[in-house]
Amino acid sequence: MRKILEILITCSIIFIFSSFLNCSPTNPFSNSADSSYVLNTLGSSEYISDYWNPHSYNLKNAEWSISFGDKVTMFLNNNASEFGHIACGSWWVPNFLYAAKLPLKNVKALVVSVDLYLSDVSYNTDNGLLRMAVASAINNSGAVEYTELDFWDSPALFTLLYSNSSKYYNGTDEYSYKINQIRVGQWIKIEIDFIPYIKESWGDLSQGYLESIYIVIESDCREHISVDVVSLDVRNLIIRVTE
Repeated sequence: MRKILEILITCSIIFIFSSFLNCSPTNPFSNSADSSYVLNTLGSSEYISDYWNPHSYNLKNAEWSISFGDKVTMFLNNNASEFGHIACGSWWVPNFLYAAKLPLKNVKALVVSVDLYLSDVSYNTDNGLLRMAVASAINNSGAVEYTELDFWDSPALFTLLYSNSSKYYNGTDEYSYKINQIRVGQWIKIEIDFIPYIKESWGDLSQGYLESIYIVIESDCREHISVDVVSLDVRNLIIRVTE
């Protein structure tokens, strides 16, 4: 009986050890077929400033804020005849797995989902240039390139950018696409695969790395007398990668 028990114990140890050898932790950047995972491990539903990298660009006198509670609230009051934007979202530091840029070479899908609530927007109806987008930044062979998907545009900006096509190129480092026109006063979920847009914009991604996915509000009041005011709530920004 003791001999049988020893054999059973030995077999169990061998089985456990062989199982351990055949198991390895999932590598999110591996080349395994059709692996899927959430890229932004921090900040997808944790509304803390350090995780969302709130910032502005080229706005010296306009009023703006990005506040955090049970959601992220982005507010812009461009009353200073300036051009610029405010933005927040997920950057490779600290949000991405391993705090590393995502190599795009083998990525089949890069699905971004986010909940948005536009609580207030006002602009000059004749010539106000105001837009809101969910955007990506990639480092492609050393150059940073932007792909922006507009979910709200003022009429004048829509006419300027999209009157002839749903795609617009700024001539240097940015492609933008018109994908939606959200309404004031209701939550809406946007869920979209960025890979077709990034590939259409920039072609070969064998040397491309994703740096960030973010929400941006851009206002241009330089050429006209206008005051652009926006209040936008953001929740549940999730980036899911399929390889």
